[in-house]
Amino acid sequence: TYEVRDTKISVGGIKSADGSAVVKIGNTTVQCGIRYKVTTPSVSAPFDGHVDVNVHLLPVCSTKYESSRPGEHSYVMGELLNRLTEKAKLIDNSELCIVEGKAVYVLQVDIICLNDDGNIIDASILALSAALRDTGLPTETRVEENGEIVQIGHDKTVKLKSQKLVTPLTFGIFDEKIISDPNEEESKIMDGFITVVLDEKKNVVLTKKHKGSGITYDHLQTCIEVCSKRIEEV
Repeated sequence: TYEVRDTKISVGGIKSADGSAVVKIGNTTVQCGIRYKVTTPSVSAPFDGHVDVNVHLLPVCSTKYESSRPGEHSYVMGELLNRLTEKAKLIDNSELCIVEGKAVYVLQVDIICLNDDGNIIDASILALSAALRDTGLPTETRVEENGEIVQIGHDKTVKLKSQKLVTPLTFGIFDEKIISDPNEEESKIMDGFITVVLDEKKNVVLTKKHKGSGITYDHLQTCIEVCSKRIEEV
């Protein structure tokens, strides 16, 4: 079946963050908070800041996460979201430039799973995308002679201009059938999973196979078609 659980996106609820969002897909709940910091850019990209995503999967969201310290699932999810951010160009990194070759912003992203009832990948991607749209950067900064960057207040902020909207949809594969948005109970019997991410023009920006054997071309095309319809819903 290709049904997706009710999806709710709330933006801007974390007052201590520079950008934030909470996403619920059914009972699965993910919170994303973004804070900026100033750093020196690399020599090879003097105009570019970057986004650094960390994922926190803790025992509070599911008993399958046994430790309060980041485990393999957290690292794998973090790598996937960082790769998506770069590959899909969710933002233009040059917008994070303060002074060429001297100072850029780094957006530090923390994604925390509050309840895992299956398909936290989709919830995390939607939360990241929504929080980036909510992120505000200072309109005024000053560079001192010693190179120190002074941020003049936090009252005046400006949103990032170039942001690409993406829509993910994860499918479970069971007995050569595909099921969209599997919950936790359904996930336990799946042979494997595949996540498809499309941009607002319905171009494929990422596909990721999780576990299991390969997927047929026809199944992949079906996943892309179903995900394209999801764009209008989200």
